[in-house]
Amino acid sequence: MFLEYRKYIIAAFLMLVPVCLYQVYHLKFAFDFEQFFPEGDPDLDFFYEFIDDFETDDNFLMIAIPNEETVFDQDYLERLHAFTLAARELPYVKKSQSLTSMDYPVKTPFGFSSVPIIHKGDPSKYESDRRRILQDDRFVNNLINKRTDALAVTLRTEDALGLEACSELMQATYALLEEYGFEEAHFLGRAFFTDELVRMQKNEIVMSTIISGILVTLILILIFRKPIGVYIALSSIGLGLLLFMGAMGLLGREFNAMAALYPVIMLIVGTSDVIHIMSKYVDELKKGKEKMAAMVITIKQIGLNAAMGVMIAYITVVLLTTCTLTLFSKEQIMKESEGLDMWERFLAKWYQLTKTKTRTISIVAIAFFFTCLWGMSMITTNYKIESNLPIKAKITDDFRYFEESFSGFRPLEFAITVNDSTTTADSYEVLREVSKLEDKLRADENLNSVISLTPMYK
Repeated sequence: MFLEYRKYIIAAFLMLVPVCLYQVYHLKFAFDFEQFFPEGDPDLDFFYEFIDDFETDDNFLMIAIPNEETVFDQDYLERLHAFTLAARELPYVKKSQSLTSMDYPVKTPFGFSSVPIIHKGDPSKYESDRRRILQDDRFVNNLINKRTDALAVTLRTEDALGLEACSELMQATYALLEEYGFEEAHFLGRAFFTDELVRMQKNEIVMSTIISGILVTLILILIFRKPIGVYIALSSIGLGLLLFMGAMGLLGREFNAMAALYPVIMLIVGTSDVIHIMSKYVDELKKGKEKMAAMVITIKQIGLNAAMGVMIAYITVVLLTTCTLTLFSKEQIMKESEGLDMWERFLAKWYQLTKTKTRTISIVAIAFFFTCLWGMSMITTNYKIESNLPIKAKITDDFRYFEESFSGFRPLEFAITVNDSTTTADSYEVLREVSKLEDKLRADENLNSVISLTPMYK
């Protein structure tokens, strides 16, 4: 049996530790928004067709840069304009624009010309610029807020940026903002969300592992109450988790939004295996069995069926725990005391209570059942994005800032299809009907801004 080679098995596991630590360091994380879409849905198919025709709607990074009191300040406008131009050199950025880099088209007797939307170098025209801008739906809540104390710089990025690209872009953006003296900035877009959400995933994995580890340690101390027994159990559980994470890194698997659950699941499975094996082993020793004989019985009677992570934890516990346990006596593993007898008396008392107080228990159970039904009736399906964001985190603050000061993060897009082959989408008849739709949408107080092709023609 493998127990004959227990020292070699323990040594093999110890040799795997640095390998797994290296692989854990190279774990890949990802946050793919499309993973939440239902496969095979007709609306999803149309969404992909829409992307092919009009490109994706998340290939942007909006940067809202507030200024105290008003944005119509010459120093602020000149710095923001310089930042807008410099942002075009950021990695993965195709284009950048803000109100300081845009012009109005003007028809003159000599042809078309252009007039700056904001006359950056002429403060005497700031008030007239402000009034004209606030009357233009294309700009209000999109490139400037209604309070006129913040302008937005829009960066058009490459499609489907990965985690490394998002992180690189965000780090370069932070450095550029600092270079131009902007201490406060708010972000909205795929690059920022991906970078921040993946950082949250990593923090959640660390925190869930630490908290779960503390709880498991307390449980093991209460059960075994001997340092060696607790140490053996924790070593097996911890190494099982490390091996699982190392295997994920070795296979190149990416951790998604559910990754924070992995440590908890592995600790639960590993703890269950350890407690089963160690308890059974000690029980057999109490019966007078020799160490090897007791372990053979334990291995034969304890078993699980599980997936890859569960199997890794199980193999680790079976090999490492069993090999280590046989090196110590039962007195070193678990403390003998009256605690177990007290626990048994406590359970026996409650067992007798269930036999004598059946009517009371039934009434309480029925009351609890209807209380749960009442609670279920209060569940709402209304979804709020901010409710799933971390409290006091920058991603949450920036999300709320854009919701309150700009158009927000939730666009509603309409695809209008022209069925008549003789009519184009930019014909007068079509544009007139689209304009009617715009007027109706603007009357909805839940919509912050409406943008389409018709203002260009008007």
